[in-house]
Amino acid sequence: MMFRSLLEKLQVRHDLLTMQPEELVTAAYKALLRREPDPGGLKACSDGIRAGHDLEWLLGTLIRSEEFALNRPPNDFPLDAAPPMDVQANATTQELRALWDHIGLVWTNFGATDPYWSVLTNDRWRAKNMTEEEAIESFYATGQSDLLRLEAWLRRNSLELNADAVCGEYGCGVGRLTQWLSTRFRRVVALDISEPHLKAARERLCRRGIDNVDFILVRGDEDLRVLDGVSLFYSMIVLQHNPPPIMTEILARAFAGLSDGGCCFFQIPTYSASYSFSVKSYWTELAAKKEMEMHFLPQKNVLELARQHEVFPVEIQPDGAIGNQRRWISTTFLMRKSTRAK
Repeated sequence: MMFRSLLEKLQVRHDLLTMQPEELVTAAYKALLRREPDPGGLKACSDGIRAGHDLEWLLGTLIRSEEFALNRPPNDFPLDAAPPMDVQANATTQELRALWDHIGLVWTNFGATDPYWSVLTNDRWRAKNMTEEEAIESFYATGQSDLLRLEAWLRRNSLELNADAVCGEYGCGVGRLTQWLSTRFRRVVALDISEPHLKAARERLCRRGIDNVDFILVRGDEDLRVLDGVSLFYSMIVLQHNPPPIMTEILARAFAGLSDGGCCFFQIPTYSASYSFSVKSYWTELAAKKEMEMHFLPQKNVLELARQHEVFPVEIQPDGAIGNQRRWISTTFLMRKSTRAK
């Protein structure tokens, strides 16, 4: 298990047979000792490989060294030395229109065929299993923990949102969390790109007598103007399904719309060791599949976009929301808009 992990860090699994010994030794030094090999070490290890020793011998030699024991960090994060992502975060007006239309089509289909599973991707919530009232109530009950998490983050950072505040929820889906947010805020503006999801959410809240939620179908940037003046922008496990230029547009509108002193609480994947994005490649490689997509926006882009709108970090934490933590980073942000913002 240890050696498999180290191989992943080396990122040479499929190249081992073609690498020269010096290349292999250099990669191992960089991964384990975080430096270039010294001449003596490079020669000794390369000679060992040529003499018939295998990769396990090389890795074992380095991890048993005193240098590795002394310099190994207390928490060995596998992505610490990973390279930057190549991500196109902006697009032309025409490109954005096409991206919005495509995502709307895909998620409208999910809303029509498997609405609950598309919100929480566990087979327990597949459409075929959601025919009984008990199953539906169990699904909606999961939203309470999300509200409690929001309250905990606000509380530990001494932030208060009074009961008269307005909450903007992006990606409300079938209203799993919306019904809980409606008990906390005077008004909720709930946005989604899928009309079938919104229909299910409206019906759910109507049956429960909840009437302080405005549901908004999003078809593009202009529809996001309803976020103007909200006290809290909220979005979890939603932004990740949008290409980076759409994520950027949503966040820009959210940051701009926040009232002075308002907060935003959202999750977004910020790193993948194997992710890149360009609008051109998107249409040839991914969009045609019409599947649920996973996208990443570098944290530096999020922070720079927020800064432009005088929205500043309060707390930022990795959250594990998308799994695969050896290759992916998902991040939850709590931010607050300056009271001096114009």
